[in-house]
Amino acid sequence: MKPETTKKVLEEVKDDLDRLETEIAKLREVKAFLVKKLALPDSNGAVEKSPIEAEPTKLSQQYTQKEAAKKVLLEAGKPLPTNKIVELMVRRDYYPDAADRKQLVNSIFSVMRRNPEIFRKAGRGVWGLTGEDRVEL
Repeated sequence: MKPETTKKVLEEVKDDLDRLETEIAKLREVKAFLVKKLALPDSNGAVEKSPIEAEPTKLSQQYTQKEAAKKVLLEAGKPLPTNKIVELMVRRDYYPDAADRKQLVNSIFSVMRRNPEIFRKAGRGVWGLTGEDRVEL
């Protein structure tokens, strides 16, 4: 396969993954809504967990901020703006969303700035991976 064709196919796969991750995030929102609505109080007034809530989420895997940012950059294969890194971390469920997204973006920015052995600044508000980390894909 020609390099141009390979690159195009890879981009299409990444686009498909982004689309599917968005759909998964929407389904998780629906699930959370249903769990909240289906949980009924028992005779003592305590709310029991619904069967849906009790099931572990197999796709959910939480990381530290540093691990999540590194994973997103490895998967992207190119430098990304800080807000895009955070968006993908949350969408892919690598890190929980914060009530104040701007605060989370600032926190991730600080983590990357404090770890130059992993992250390199590639432009204003844009971060990539340094050294061997760039070829781990």
